[in-house]
Amino acid sequence: LLFKYTTITNLLKILESKSLWFSSPKVFNDPYDCNTNLINFTPNHLEIAKLINDKLSDHNRSVRREEIQKNKRNPYRIKNQLSESLQDTLNNSGVCCFSEINDDTLMWSHYANNHKGVCLKFKSNISELSTMSSKINYKNVHEKVNFFALDGYCIYHVIFSKSFDWSYEKEVRAFNFLSNGKVKFDKNDLIEII
Repeated sequence: LLFKYTTITNLLKILESKSLWFSSPKVFNDPYDCNTNLINFTPNHLEIAKLINDKLSDHNRSVRREEIQKNKRNPYRIKNQLSESLQDTLNNSGVCCFSEINDDTLMWSHYANNHKGVCLKFKSNISELSTMSSKINYKNVHEKVNFFALDGYCIYHVIFSKSFDWSYEKEVRAFNFLSNGKVKFDKNDLIEII
């Protein structure tokens, strides 16, 4: 079971539209949440060569070699391009947050209008609403992961890692790439309004 704390106003919108709101990460109150600063994008020489060769596979060898040399002299070109592109993708994506608990005083204070709101009880079918979903991994330190070494893990790390300070939320997150706003849910998945 999963829980979503909200206000009465939002409850009425949810019931009327049978939809949940997937917010853009750029409006989050945690500056580290879905932030590409948690990724090290600085490539070494081999990674530069692989990126350029993959990107320019249709071009002749001399064009690729010239582009590789330019980027070896200034690897920050690639770093900035990758970071900006991924941050743009994240900002245009959507997140819907749930909790594993329904009885936390801070959650009722922060997300349910100072205890005047509600908590929705859902079946755990959020994977049907999203591109990917997972429990949040709470960490004591904001570790940077290498974009090139972990082949896809860095995206998961950025989306599903938060500071241990937020661990009281016991968050389970649904994430949609390049899509935010309303997402319809099956009304039978909403079990109870607390």
